[in-house]
Amino acid sequence: MIKFYSFIAFISSALCFSQYNDNLSYGLKVAALHSKTTNIPEMLIGREHNLTNFQMKTKGVYSVEGGFFVNYKFSNTRTAIQPELIYRKGGEKLHYHNSQSGQEYDIDFKYSYLILGSIYKIYPYEGLNFGIGVHYAKNLTPHNIEYSSNEFDGRHDTNYRQFYRDGIIGKDDFNLSFNVGYELANDFHFDLRYYLGIGDAIGTRSTSFQFTENTNRNSFLALSLGYSFHNW
Repeated sequence: MIKFYSFIAFISSALCFSQYNDNLSYGLKVAALHSKTTNIPEMLIGREHNLTNFQMKTKGVYSVEGGFFVNYKFSNTRTAIQPELIYRKGGEKLHYHNSQSGQEYDIDFKYSYLILGSIYKIYPYEGLNFGIGVHYAKNLTPHNIEYSSNEFDGRHDTNYRQFYRDGIIGKDDFNLSFNVGYELANDFHFDLRYYLGIGDAIGTRSTSFQFTENTNRNSFLALSLGYSFHNW
């Protein structure tokens, strides 16, 4: 929480300073996002170890992120630093199918994050820029898991959903980011960014719930549109 308030104080100071500095701008951005999380079947397989003829498949989900940024271009250089405050939705979807029993179910991991981070940018030519950054992602919805099945017309889905919410916990994460973008003369800009999670994004109560504890890493691919302001 101290980090969050310190970041807000920095943003406020930057906005005030931007009134008198042409190198400093601030703006808003929104992005279409595709997210993936690794090793989810391996995490759940412990509960199904005595079953046969089943498959678990996962696929990423499409979502959005958006937020606020401050961009400071260093004088007499082609570099800049860009702190950001971003809200993101992400997750993963798992489908289970047992060819022997006919059982099927879906588990949707639907996490929301508040992200604090910064990008270091290099401008090799006009508005073209490349960047690398670090972001801390606070998981705001660590128990947001949905469950649906074809068993008993879904009458027990609520109980199973609560079971998975109790046994699986979304965690905070750290992301490395790699960015390529272009800033237009009319203050609009486009960015293509890849986030690579370097922490374990999901934890389990493996002993009580028979899940297998492993490392689940997030990754995100985002295409964003932003607009920069130069006057407060």
